[in-house]
Amino acid sequence: MMESEELRNLSNLEALVIQTIEHAYATLAELSKESNISPEKLHNETRCFISTVKTVHERLSHTINYLSEVATALPHNGSVYSAEKDFQLAYEQCSFLRSKLQDLANKRSVDPGQEKLTIKKEDAGYADKGLENQMQAGPVAQ
Repeated sequence: MMESEELRNLSNLEALVIQTIEHAYATLAELSKESNISPEKLHNETRCFISTVKTVHERLSHTINYLSEVATALPHNGSVYSAEKDFQLAYEQCSFLRSKLQDLANKRSVDPGQEKLTIKKEDAGYADKGLENQMQAGPVAQ
């Protein structure tokens, strides 16, 4: 859910709580009469009170569950947490590879007579075979 939608739901929930209080007031007002108590009105107001209490309970439970998802930083509807973490990890891997490529380019420029640049696994870091072949071909132009 979007943030504004959750705020709208909370506003609607507040209106339901007010209705619940109004039904409770009407029920108590009917019971407090000394005479002419209308069983029909009493039953109707009590039924409305119970119905709105159930609705408030359901919506509050839904809202609490949503907030517990958001508060624990778990992926949820409208969350970009997972995508941000994936991006951050990919960015860090690219930065690492860029620095390793730069180091390799610097080693090659220091020893230009070297015919073939050999790459050790510890120098390659996260690089796969395709990237190792590209690095053997020469420095990457920036």
